[in-house]
Amino acid sequence: KTDGKGSTENSSKLDLTFIGGAMTIKSFLGIPYKTLFPTTTISQVSDILKELKENGVDVSNVILKGFTENGIDSNKLAGGFELDGKLGNKKELNALQKLCSENKTDFYLDFNTITFNESANGFKSYFDAAIRANRKPAKDYSFDIAVLGRKTENAVSILARDRFSDMGKELLDTAEKLELSGVGISNLSNMVYSDYSNKESTKYYAKEGFAKQTVEIMENMAKNKKMLLTEDANAFAAAKADAVIGSPTVSSKAFVFDEDIPLYQMVFRGRTSVSSESVNLVSNSKTQLLRAVESGCGLSYTLIADYDTVLLDSAAPVFYNSLYRDIKNSVINDYKLLSDYYERIENSKIEAHNILESGIRETKFANGVTVYVNYTDSEIISPAGNVPANSFLVGE
Repeated sequence: KTDGKGSTENSSKLDLTFIGGAMTIKSFLGIPYKTLFPTTTISQVSDILKELKENGVDVSNVILKGFTENGIDSNKLAGGFELDGKLGNKKELNALQKLCSENKTDFYLDFNTITFNESANGFKSYFDAAIRANRKPAKDYSFDIAVLGRKTENAVSILARDRFSDMGKELLDTAEKLELSGVGISNLSNMVYSDYSNKESTKYYAKEGFAKQTVEIMENMAKNKKMLLTEDANAFAAAKADAVIGSPTVSSKAFVFDEDIPLYQMVFRGRTSVSSESVNLVSNSKTQLLRAVESGCGLSYTLIADYDTVLLDSAAPVFYNSLYRDIKNSVINDYKLLSDYYERIENSKIEAHNILESGIRETKFANGVTVYVNYTDSEIISPAGNVPANSFLVGE
């Protein structure tokens, strides 16, 4: 309410993120070289959407990620603000957007607008990188869960804060050139950082002004009739977005918390289209599905059309269990399992959430629908009746 976020007619049932490609190493006459392996082309996205439609599946949001130059591993800011020719062209992109429009599916092309290691489009990897307080370049690292440490070999530079406005203009120009209906700003929406490049000013110290800069870029996009997609978004970005994918349904499990509640969805559901983390990429897909039910957010999947074992070396954690033909039936069955539930709660806001004495979780929606979720291995009685183990029950 503080940000003027009113009600929305859109509510997510099923969001699909397609990964375009990844850089892999091949050999020619014993000489290794890097090349893009296309995991999904634009035309393959169209084919998958048509097949799902034939099976009665209505997709709410389609997101293309890693479809710019060099795919998801691009070293250039926003992948050079260009489609990679191996993954498709503007004609195929327009055809896909037309298909999405006919199916009443919102379409987004996602751009990595923060991290880069190679100069392009006027953004220089050294001179346009943010600086830490110790005067060293700020880096973004991926982390290895197995050893609880960061992977220094995958470190990338972070865009200097005083170049945000220029990046926003370049992004809008690209969106206009490609005739995009929707633009994804996934990592811009879920990062906040400082920049100590300017010794004469504290303008960007201690993360100052990050929200204001991000909101200005988003508002300029909206003014030019571009829909905006965010991922696991900070509140200031989610409040300006048309859709949020990967919204958190579980905390870090730090010892300060007794219970997890769907606070994020309690704030944004009914105001913004919200979906969960990708069901196929978590350790327990059944639990993730129940979390989506409890929080009233849509299901989300990350998909690829082709796979090769060379992807095992990719730093991007998106290629496990994401091959479409392997999980197609799961996508269809999960959608059909929850489609009636999503129809009943529509785009209603969450009115209340309770954890009952029995351990059942109760979510009440503004339109009078209540859902009871049982995460235990035993059947439990709820005010609406018996809730089977690891299942849910919907009541009025």
